[in-house]
Amino acid sequence: MAFAPGPSGLAEPKVVSLVDRTDAAAPTRAELFELGFSVVLYAVTMLLAAWIAIELARAQLSDIGRAEALAGQMSYAKFSGTVDFARFQVFARDHETW
Repeated sequence: MAFAPGPSGLAEPKVVSLVDRTDAAAPTRAELFELGFSVVLYAVTMLLAAWIAIELARAQLSDIGRAEALAGQMSYAKFSGTVDFARFQVFARDHETW
C-alpha cells in the first residue's frame, strides 16, 4: 500500500469511492492500484445486496406468510452474535429507567 504526501506533508492514502453499476465503477482493484489509489470504497455495494435480500424476504413473507421459508437466512443466534447483541442488552438493562 502506497501513500502520497498530503497538504499537511504527512503521507495520506489516495482514496476513491465507487458506486456500483456506473461507468466510474468499471476499473478493477488492480487498475485502481496502478492509478495510485490505496483505498477503494464501494459506496452502495452492501446496500444493494441488502436490498435484494429484503425484497426476497418481503416476497416470501407475502406469498407464504412464514419466515421459515427463507432458505439460507442468517439465524437469529448468529445475527445476535455478529452484532454483539448481548452487549446492547446489558447497556439497556443498565440504563433503563422503568
